[in-house]
Amino acid sequence: MALTESPEYAMSDQPTATTEADTAPATPPVAPLSSGRKMVFVVLLLVILWGIAELLAWVGLSFLGRDLASWSSMAERRGRITGTVDTEIIDERVVHNAVLRNLRAEQVIHPYLGFIFDNDHELPFESDAGARSLGFPHNIHPVYAPPSDDRVVVAIFGGSVANHLAVAGRETLESKLGEIYGKEVAVLTFALPGLKQPQQLMALNYVLALGIHLDVVLTVDGFNDIVLPITDNIHFGVNPAFPRLWGFRVSDLDGDVRRVVGEISYLNARRQQRAETFERAPLRFSFVAGVLYAWRDRDDAMRIAALESGGQAIDLTASFQAVGPTYDTAADDDQTYRELAALWQRSSTQMHRLATGLGIEYYHFLQPNQYVPDSKPLTDDELATAYTPTRKYRTIVEAAFPILQRSGKVMRREGIAFHDMTGIFRDNTDTLYIDDCCHMNFRGNVLFAEAVAAAIADDRAE
Repeated sequence: MALTESPEYAMSDQPTATTEADTAPATPPVAPLSSGRKMVFVVLLLVILWGIAELLAWVGLSFLGRDLASWSSMAERRGRITGTVDTEIIDERVVHNAVLRNLRAEQVIHPYLGFIFDNDHELPFESDAGARSLGFPHNIHPVYAPPSDDRVVVAIFGGSVANHLAVAGRETLESKLGEIYGKEVAVLTFALPGLKQPQQLMALNYVLALGIHLDVVLTVDGFNDIVLPITDNIHFGVNPAFPRLWGFRVSDLDGDVRRVVGEISYLNARRQQRAETFERAPLRFSFVAGVLYAWRDRDDAMRIAALESGGQAIDLTASFQAVGPTYDTAADDDQTYRELAALWQRSSTQMHRLATGLGIEYYHFLQPNQYVPDSKPLTDDELATAYTPTRKYRTIVEAAFPILQRSGKVMRREGIAFHDMTGIFRDNTDTLYIDDCCHMNFRGNVLFAEAVAAAIADDRAE
């Protein structure tokens, strides 16, 4: 074999080609991340993802609420459930949220007035003992105080709107009316959620019969008197002149009704508990949590609304005690509205005669309401939370309040100091209404109180 063909020769003496990779220095291996660095990276990634989620949630809440979402706005919505919003106003959610649940929890039947506040029910505020014993606990002044030449006692009668005025607007009324009368003014309230004529008339008779001294009587009403007889009485076959939901108060509820009442009670309790949970830190500062809360709460609210509206079809299987004198429920709406307005007018006229016959000044105010057309430019917040176009309240107010206004003009011509207050917010662009019924926030009640005092001043100047 030739040397040139020897494999050993080929391996040892033949030149070999070199590459840039062969001459480059070797790359050191990448050191793995330590466990500490991994943890920092994961935490940083989670923070970034959570920040994105919070941003998206904020955008979603702002879009749904038609305003920039904030921690305070989320807290305010939860506060409407927990009762911590507008603490100056007693939050009477029984009026518009859970009527059936609260009927026998906060109110008891009264032989003359229909129902009053339960004296055994725990109160979150201070109350005059005498007023509380009568079932009107939202008073801070003694109701049995003797007459005084240095003090004017002003008593307010009506439903929850009247009561809110007496509580949230008390300082304003006492200050403004004090200037008018030149004396100390003490504002009392004999108003309760759900009261309607002729209950105001009965309440005035009752407190006067008990010897309670009054100098001025204010009736603030209208909504309950024209709406509740239809939604809470006629639909259940109960005479509209009876107290609201009278059949439920005195009837032995059948199984179907008990089931509806029980489910409504459970859902409202769940909404309350959820609102309290999401109001705690850190959930109250999270927009993601805010979205979750709004989604779950909306589901429960819609279920409650469905149960309450469906409950109108339930047969109370009630006796005469529950339904009262027969009322022609087949009457057309306009006729029903006119009859209810006539009852309201006659009741106020009787209050006027009773009061003035005893030397007591009498004033009657038709309350403002957001469903009165062109009565207020509603804000985005009011449109979202205080105006439900499909609700029966709206259709009744739009159709029936003009009848009340005409009846008020008749009362005025007959010498009764009647005032239509439905237009006092016509040029106000602030958020004043807090629910889709009729109630106002603290600012709204202060403005209402100022308008009431101004109307009284005008009457006394004539």
